[in-house]
Amino acid sequence: MLSLSPADLQQIAEEQNAWLASPPLSDDELAELRQQYPEQAWAYTREMEDGLRRALEDVKAGRTIQVDSIEEMFAVLDADSSPDADL
Repeated sequence: MLSLSPADLQQIAEEQNAWLASPPLSDDELAELRQQYPEQAWAYTREMEDGLRRALEDVKAGRTIQVDSIEEMFAVLDADSSPDADL
């Protein structure tokens, strides 16, 4: 399991909050980043920008789970995607 110090966790939280407080990147800014970093162009799309914001909002709101293994993570994901899962 990954272990971070309280200071590390605080720094991560502050950086996430600052990013969430900033306005989303414009389509022109995303296009410029794709040109600057073509090997990471997949990361600079509207879908990724919006998805990351939604994910960080979930973390901020406490909508997370903790697992102790990859196997447990896949079991949770499989249960969440089953037809009987509460969505």
